[in-house]
Amino acid sequence: MAQRDKFHSEFKKIRPSILIRDENRCAKCGSDLSLEVHHIDGYDNNSSECLVTLCYLCHAVAPMGKDLFSQWLLLGRSGIEEVQTEIKGKKIPRMTKAQIVEFCRVLLKFNIDLAKERMKAARDRMRGNGTYKEGRKPYGEKPGEAAVLERMLKMREIGKHYYQIADELNAEGIPCRRSDAGKIWSGNTIQKILARKSAEKA
Repeated sequence: MAQRDKFHSEFKKIRPSILIRDENRCAKCGSDLSLEVHHIDGYDNNSSECLVTLCYLCHAVAPMGKDLFSQWLLLGRSGIEEVQTEIKGKKIPRMTKAQIVEFCRVLLKFNIDLAKERMKAARDRMRGNGTYKEGRKPYGEKPGEAAVLERMLKMREIGKHYYQIADELNAEGIPCRRSDAGKIWSGNTIQKILARKSAEKA
């Protein structure tokens, strides 16, 4: 368990720098669709030369192992090309790379919205039968958080990526809510906080 926690901690620390190094783009297809960091040489190796940014479609088809990965990166088919092959011959009109990326972006948002609706319905049922316990307050409602949240919003407005915002907050030593447990800001955390804030405004 301790070894697994050490691995996750090391990966969380280096992940933002990998995304920045790769300019927040998939190394295979150039997309910025739901970026993930791929372990080229297996999950035990968190060295920067063995980590690479991929979109979630390319990550799904990327092989592990340095030689296999290098060959795939140069000659293999991207996740988008694999999707194009899957839909070919299924009476679905041919989609361009841009259309597939946009479709997947919409699908991801739909899945997130659907999950939120299901959670809300479950909370309402639990409130109705008296079994619901209030969870954590949204970020921004505890003392000192409102100013940090406002700063995140301003950085996002000028075009900074979620991982760039996280890196700036970490560099300045601004603690996240679970800093007492050794946690630091991550791009995913920033994205979730700002998505929730955006949903509140809508």
